[in-house]
Amino acid sequence: MEEVLKTEDSFDRMRAIFAEREKEYNAREEEFKQRRATFTALEEKLRREKEDIVSRENELKSRETELGLRLDELEKKRTEVLEMEERLKKERTAFDAEKSNAYLNVKLAQEELQNEMMKVKRQSEQLEFQKEMGNIGVEVIHVNTDDYIPKEDLKNYILRSEVEERYILKTEHEKEVDQLKEINQNLQKAKAELFRKMFGGDSGAKETINEETQSSADKETGGGEATDIISETARDLTAESLKDALLERTDYNAPRVRHADKGDLVEVKKGEATCCFVFDEPPYFDITFQRKESKRLLALLEKLRVMYPDVTFTSENGEVRITGYFMRSISVSSLLKEVEEISDGFLEQEERHGR
Repeated sequence: MEEVLKTEDSFDRMRAIFAEREKEYNAREEEFKQRRATFTALEEKLRREKEDIVSRENELKSRETELGLRLDELEKKRTEVLEMEERLKKERTAFDAEKSNAYLNVKLAQEELQNEMMKVKRQSEQLEFQKEMGNIGVEVIHVNTDDYIPKEDLKNYILRSEVEERYILKTEHEKEVDQLKEINQNLQKAKAELFRKMFGGDSGAKETINEETQSSADKETGGGEATDIISETARDLTAESLKDALLERTDYNAPRVRHADKGDLVEVKKGEATCCFVFDEPPYFDITFQRKESKRLLALLEKLRVMYPDVTFTSENGEVRITGYFMRSISVSSLLKEVEEISDGFLEQEERHGR
């Protein structure tokens, strides 16, 4: 009996052990399931992060390729700009040389023309003197009492015949005068074209053309002598003539003439503006206003540079300086009108923008 009881106890213990083992298996299986779910979630997270990293790497590669292309393009543009700067530098050097040579040629031609005009004036004075004395051609035409030539016939003969070598026919003299007038007109036009090319302005050229037109009108109204040509070409503006003209203007203060190495200059004031006319080669004018530099002033100067492309506007040391060129053949009224127009334009734009 006791053996039967012991066997049942052993079975009970065995069942208890198996039950506990089953419980352990179930617990382990539950833990494995939780761990598998955790690993699965972690694996999904890592997969998404990997995809994100790959996507970012592709995006970075694309941007790197794009930046490389832009860098190549910028390098190409930089090379083009350097080449253009070098070309512009060479062209500027060539232009400066051409401008200097052209200006020198014009000056030489003017001096040669001045010599020719003086020669014509001297010959004209000689002819006038001989004509007034009434003995032109006497040394060539020997008249005696047996072969008398009337005075009127003698004059007609002189007009048709050639006298001594040092004299020229009146018709040839007039022809030379016309040729010199034509040469002078062409030189004035060339000078105006040169200054237009050098400085971009045309006011001086217009004045030269107007003076040449007036010279032609004087010729048609009965001029035609060498002295008329001299008077027509001797109208170049000088510091003294500008000073005399400014003294007659009540809206300008008394002008002052100063002498410098580069040329005489005339200084005068009108209101806030101080005007200085420098007779250098080429001549130019400066208009100065006392203004403190500011962003508003710089913007105003940029606008004025567009309005007056042939004039220079600068601001430094509390002063606005306006510089422009003019030709010596310009009249005083035209020069002052141009200066007043620029000065009034500056003040008007300043009032609009507010000081």
